Parts: sequence; C-alpha cells; structure tokens
Amino acid sequence: MLGFVTGLASEAECLTALVGHANVQIAGIGYGNAERCARALIAIGRSPLVSFGLAGGLSADLKPGAIVIADTVITPDGYAYPTDASLTARLLAALPNAVRRPIAGSDTILATVDDKALLLQRTKASAVDMESHQVARVAHKAGIGFIAIRAIADPFDAALPRIALSAVGSDGKPDIALVLAGLARSPWELPGLIRLGGYSRKAHEALGRVAPVVVGGGDRL
Repeated sequence: MLGFVTGLASEAECLTALVGHANVQIAGIGYGNAERCARALIAIGRSPLVSFGLAGGLSADLKPGAIVIADTVITPDGYAYPTDASLTARLLAALPNAVRRPIAGSDTILATVDDKALLLQRTKASAVDMESHQVARVAHKAGIGFIAIRAIADPFDAALPRIALSAVGSDGKPDIALVLAGLARSPWELPGLIRLGGYSRKAHEALGRVAPVVVGGGDRL
C-alpha cells in the first residue's frame, strides 16, 4: 500500500478519508521532519512512498492549481533523485492534465521572486517544496519506489507575505493567533495574504481531484 508524506494537515485531509490516517504522515514545518515521516511509513510496510502536497512555482507556464509529477527531485546540494519511472508514467496516463517536470527541494521557504528565479537558474526545476527531497533520500536508501505529486500554489512571480512564513506550526496546521498578531503589526500585508489564500485554495482543489486517482490506482501502480 502507498505511504504518503505531506507538509500540511490540509494536504493530508485530501487523503485520509481514502486511505486512513495510518498511511499518511504530516511533516509540518521543520528540517528533517519529512525524513522521519518517511521512515515511519517504511517501518509499517508502506511502499512506494508518495510526496503529496503544495509547491511553489518556478516555471512561468505553471499557474496555481497546476499538477506536477516529478521525474526527478533535486536536493539543495544538487543531487538528483529519479522517481520511479513506471509509477510516474502510469500516473501521467491517468492524469492527462498533469505535467512531468523536475522538482527542487529546499530546506527553507522561498519567499521572494528572486529566490525562485535563482533556484530555477541553478536547477532547471519547475517547482519547489520542502518535503520531496527528504522523502526521496529515505526511499533511495531503503531501495523502494518513490513518486512526488505537487499542486502549484504560489506561482513563479508571487512573493510570500512575511506573515505566511511563520503561519504554520510543527503540526502542519495554521497558527491563527500568529497570523492575527502579524496582521496587527503589518496590516499592509493583508492583500498579499488574501491573494495567497486564493492560490492555496486552487491548489488544494486540484489535490482533492487527483487524490482519488492516485489512491484508486495505488494497488495497480
């Protein structure tokens, strides 16, 4: 059975009704959390591993809600982990609107347009997230299959409001008190936060549509 790693609780909600909570691990925000989640899934016999959730866009043609299925996942130090070619090909056949592109991993949130442009230049990846490279590393060491499915939230030309950088806790859930406190200090960030919420909504809707396809095909992938 597939084992899923997400960064956010809201991403996991797209899956838990389909596969149960035991098969989904929420990494939250924090270096190394996704690796621990991946190892926990392997320990209970879940394979292949799936990195599932939102991503930042690096490529200009990917709008909020676009689905990217990784062919490779590139670590912050430049190592490229190939995803399972057979699993990826079957998913692409089942999700014809998805694109197959490299995904870059980052250990920190990319908040500015310049940060995204530099990562694109360095890696040629089309999207970035904070979990896929950690899951890929664990799967590679364990000798098991790995795929990454990501929905674009913030596009390549969107900067993240500073409030958003600390809005998620270690449990993968938004910290509303922190958001409100941040808005009280920096009310001018509200338009950007609203815009980011719209992007996130489109990405979550896309994840909700693809989740049954991924889970339904899991036994056959």
